[in-house]
Amino acid sequence: MYHRDGTSLLLTHYCSGGTQPRMRAKTINGNVLEFSYDSGTNIDVATTSHMHNMRWEWVSSDEIKAEWHNWSNGKDDGHIGAMHIRRKN
Repeated sequence: MYHRDGTSLLLTHYCSGGTQPRMRAKTINGNVLEFSYDSGTNIDVATTSHMHNMRWEWVSSDEIKAEWHNWSNGKDDGHIGAMHIRRKN
């Protein structure tokens, strides 16, 4: 879920694992928007596995890519969820 928080853009990931990490848009560089962990529900960052950052890339008007990075035990655990969407003509 994406929503505004004052002048910021927040993303809340409602995970089937029972966590709800909130990520704040940190950088916009050209066609790339990056979110970083800001807070969350049912999360102890030092121990709980959770989505920690997310990246959107607008490749073209017909194509977008997304990457989700997971953390566990207080660090990036190497698990990346990816999505690549292309408009079909």
